[in-house]
Amino acid sequence: MSDRKWKTIRDLGKELPADEESTLLDAAEEQEHVIAEVDVESGGSDIPAEPVGIQDVLVAFPSAATNRLLREALENFTHSRVETTTDAIRAFEMALQKPYRIFLFAYDFDQMEGTLLYELLCKVYSTGAGPKPLAPGVIFIRESKEVPVSEEWVRDARVKDIISKPIRIDRLLRAVKGILEIHDPTTGD
Repeated sequence: MSDRKWKTIRDLGKELPADEESTLLDAAEEQEHVIAEVDVESGGSDIPAEPVGIQDVLVAFPSAATNRLLREALENFTHSRVETTTDAIRAFEMALQKPYRIFLFAYDFDQMEGTLLYELLCKVYSTGAGPKPLAPGVIFIRESKEVPVSEEWVRDARVKDIISKPIRIDRLLRAVKGILEIHDPTTGD
């Protein structure tokens, strides 16, 4: 392993005059991730930057097959990186480790309801213990045989949609439209 020194834009900004530093740091913070890493010794970039616009999505559903369907559909039709789990407790832990653009949770897990999981995350985020001050929106996925969703959750602004199985890809993409950037995988756009 090379012993080169690597710096992020945030580190480089600290070495600039005050007015250039704030502009550079503001641009990096708006993107919410490191735009590039620069090799300080050679002055060049050896590591390509992550494409701008890649958003992280957390999917938690008790069925691994449903998780896979959601992950593959979102990764192929949106500019997103999807992490999945079949366990509600693990989803809670993952949601606290890094910021996500949106959550897709099962309406009902074996251990707890998906609505309770989301409420717990919202409480933790609001105390400042989460990676962002506010929890991202949520899309609930429910079995078609489940009881109807309470009116309270249908009207909640944080709930972006409630999708019943069987999941149709066009329905899923309509639910994430406006939250994630949708593209056509056949054209590469």
